[in-house]
Amino acid sequence: MRSVFAAFLVSAILSVLLTPVARIVGQKLGAVSNPGGRNVNHRAIPRSGGLAIVIAFIFPLVALFFTESSVAVTVRAEWVRGVGLIGGGLIMATVGFLDDTRRVRALYKLYAQVAVACLAWGTGFRIEWISLPAAPFLPAAVSLGIFAFPMTIAWIVGIINAFNLIDGLDGLAGGIAFFAALTNLVVAYVGGGQNLLIMVPMAALLGSILGFLFFNFNPARIFMGDAGSYFIGYVLATSALLGASQKASTAVSLLVPILAMGVP
Repeated sequence: MRSVFAAFLVSAILSVLLTPVARIVGQKLGAVSNPGGRNVNHRAIPRSGGLAIVIAFIFPLVALFFTESSVAVTVRAEWVRGVGLIGGGLIMATVGFLDDTRRVRALYKLYAQVAVACLAWGTGFRIEWISLPAAPFLPAAVSLGIFAFPMTIAWIVGIINAFNLIDGLDGLAGGIAFFAALTNLVVAYVGGGQNLLIMVPMAALLGSILGFLFFNFNPARIFMGDAGSYFIGYVLATSALLGASQKASTAVSLLVPILAMGVP
């Protein structure tokens, strides 16, 4: 648990320190949300907070990889999945930042999302079965077979775009992401020590989002932008696939707030 707390603390401190820098970078490069259109903000606000979130998330994970703790041993044993998690996240953050600064066609963004979802599949993030409620004459789980691949791709692409669609209001995307990650962390902790590969990234994600939220709550001084929403969506979607219970908790923690805000 010390490694989990350290990942949270380091990422939170880095996020607080880096978000003002990311704000300046966004202003310099033109990654700004201007008033008008679908935007509800009444002044220009940088959309570059994702840069701080990404760096604050990755740094403690990479540092942990080179330590001699028991958590590091577990992480090194799952290095392929680690590459899929961080590598895919970096690709999504890059595509998102290009869209924040230069605008990328929607079809190209979809291609990139499908590509990283395929990368995730190849590195072991998969939905291969669905559990069923206990009932007579029903199996405990049903294998998806040939539908496992498209189901996994749809899950990852869907979560990425869910976060992208809710970004743009003060504290909304960051707040929902925070509670989604917290839910996954709690469920992983209850599940036992074998879920360290979920707990450590979720702790780092919690810290990076918390530091960002200090600058994102009303009145927001910065948004996470596509770089942040794509990255967070990908990390949550893939880490959720490390366990069936995590997938359920991510879906619930995302869908409940969205449904609650459906009428307003």
